Amino acid sequence: MGVIEEMRRRINKIRWERWRAKQNKELEKSYCYSWVESWSVWGNWQECPGSGDCHSVSGAYIDFYIGCWRSGASDCGGGSGSWNAPSGPCMYNVAMRFARAGESSSFYDVLSKCYWKEEHGGCSEHCYMEYYGWNKPIYFAGVTNNSRSFGHAICAEHLGGDVTNFNNWKFFQYDNLNIQPGDWQMPCGTDEENTKVRIRQIESIRSCGGSIGGDYVACFEIDKNCNVISVSCPSK
Repeated sequence: MGVIEEMRRRINKIRWERWRAKQNKELEKSYCYSWVESWSVWGNWQECPGSGDCHSVSGAYIDFYIGCWRSGASDCGGGSGSWNAPSGPCMYNVAMRFARAGESSSFYDVLSKCYWKEEHGGCSEHCYMEYYGWNKPIYFAGVTNNSRSFGHAICAEHLGGDVTNFNNWKFFQYDNLNIQPGDWQMPCGTDEENTKVRIRQIESIRSCGGSIGGDYVACFEIDKNCNVISVSCPSK
């Protein structure tokens, strides 16, 4: 292992330990626990709070955390009602990124009624289908490891070639456009259990991202040394 790679893993280990320490005190807003077979999001809803700087979006990818969503008028006519700030927002953030960057036109009727904004109180509202049409092959991936009490949903972009080759995928979520094994959003396995990465096609979206369904495309496991192997996907 090279010096740079060893340093990166040490840094990620420190980040992971700090994140887990915060988890012991409260539900981390950037954590989204979900069982592999039945996606669910913890729904501690609250009014969207906060203040601070706002990001601008350009191109296909959203590269920052989004904490608030709500429904509203169709055809991106504007949101209505209170902003929802779920404690487990990863599935919503997948839906927002898929709507913009992915082949999402078939979901227009659903997603053009959905709106997001950053947690900061002064930030603008955006429709999920704002500036869509990049038509990239975006899927969603569940990353789970019960021995770490970890479950997360991230985006997976197929770069071409054999789908069972891990190197032919780019994973992204929140402020990381290139998630790697060992990063906090895709932790290495443990002595007890490999981390599972299961990629699904996006075939259904409900509640602006509260539930996303689809068939498996490719499945991988990451061992305790962060080695990745391709494995057979569950039958369902």
